[in-house]
Amino acid sequence: LAEHIYKQVGGEELSVHLDAWPELAGSLDEAVLTNMARVRQIVSVALEQRASAGINVRQALAKMTVTADAVAPELVEIIQDEVNVKSVEFVSGGELAVTLDTTMTPELLREGRIREIIRMGNAARKAAGLTIEDRIILKVATGDVAGTTKAIEEHRTELLEGTRANDVIIEEEVVQVLGVTIEKV
Repeated sequence: LAEHIYKQVGGEELSVHLDAWPELAGSLDEAVLTNMARVRQIVSVALEQRASAGINVRQALAKMTVTADAVAPELVEIIQDEVNVKSVEFVSGGELAVTLDTTMTPELLREGRIREIIRMGNAARKAAGLTIEDRIILKVATGDVAGTTKAIEEHRTELLEGTRANDVIIEEEVVQVLGVTIEKV
């Protein structure tokens, strides 16, 4: 395939493997590389703090405060996604420091519960040997653990998209722990 594509784009050598590496189209943007290195460092420190606090990354947090110079808005979005926080506030200061707001509101707990159900649904899909193209019906035995029924109602679209399910059925059986089963459509 590589040889075919090489010839189609006008490769002149006998083989793609005999051609020289192309020259870079432009210079590297050192500022972008420096900012991304700082983002990786911030994320690393924040994830270490989450682990130390025993808070799974699937559990959303409201806020984190970073003592460092601010980064570009698109890089803040990367931090938010990687650390799973709703907002990031930068405070100018000396050495890098990260403070996580670990206050758990009912809304944040429900959002974390949905992420856990998505993980469980996808694990059940994998265990059943289903592919990403296979559609399922997700059955969640809640026992209404930690407001799971309300979480499903609030985040139904996210849950269906995250598990590639056509529907979710809530089974409010009396169970001690959350349970997820799937049925292939």
